[in-house]
Amino acid sequence: MRQSRQYKSPFAAMLWSCVLPGFGPFYNKDYIVGAVLIGLEFIVNLNSNLNISLIDSFMGDINSTHHVIDYSQTFYGH
Repeated sequence: MRQSRQYKSPFAAMLWSCVLPGFGPFYNKDYIVGAVLIGLEFIVNLNSNLNISLIDSFMGDINSTHHVIDYSQTFYGH
């Protein structure tokens, strides 16, 4: 007997992925892809100092935000 899968909204998966890459696949019960994406997100954020830059921008220190980021560890680095 064939089991029917519960309907999963693509819009909800997109919103979860906007919160943090990897949450969309977790929502769709694709745990391996979700874990890999979450792991890559943390590695890129930690190595590029993106989190520190975000904190500086929330505090209003815009000049410090650009000096803290290591652009070679982001997708925009050359």
